[in-house]
Amino acid sequence: MFWPAARDASTLPVIASPAADDGPDTINLLRLPVESVIWRERAGHEYVVIGDRWRRVRLEAVGASLAGGPVHLRYDLSGFRRLRASLVSLGRLEALKRLGRLPRALFARDPVAGRWMNALAARDMRAAGASQIDIAIALFGASEIDADSIERIRKRVARLLQLADRRIAAGYQRFFVD
Repeated sequence: MFWPAARDASTLPVIASPAADDGPDTINLLRLPVESVIWRERAGHEYVVIGDRWRRVRLEAVGASLAGGPVHLRYDLSGFRRLRASLVSLGRLEALKRLGRLPRALFARDPVAGRWMNALAARDMRAAGASQIDIAIALFGASEIDADSIERIRKRVARLLQLADRRIAAGYQRFFVD
């Protein structure tokens, strides 16, 4: 997905200028060993996703097109609100340039992502007509549910459904923001 830097702090804003040749301080999407996808919003403004399904770096680029060969990048690291996420993205981009791959170690698993996925799955199951117990069995397994735990598990499912409802009501762009 393409997200503007104003909406996603991990999207790194860059200013691209053409480079004569590939070099240590240039990036050439045509020569990277990972896939790159570019969405050109208008001349001189592109959104770029570099990586695979699970590990990626997002750029919002102005200036020269990243589709045309090697470019020099200047990085916009202004503002403290987004600085940490921008530095993480910059580190990932640097590792890709240096190593020719996106190292797994730079993409730590998000501890709440599993809860969000369960919330969305629970909401989908509810929309399909599943009861809270049916949802609990699908998410946590029948072996986790017995007479002593059924009320606790039912409340857990109810909280997941409330989370999904709140996040979706807030809008899709805020679902993954704490």
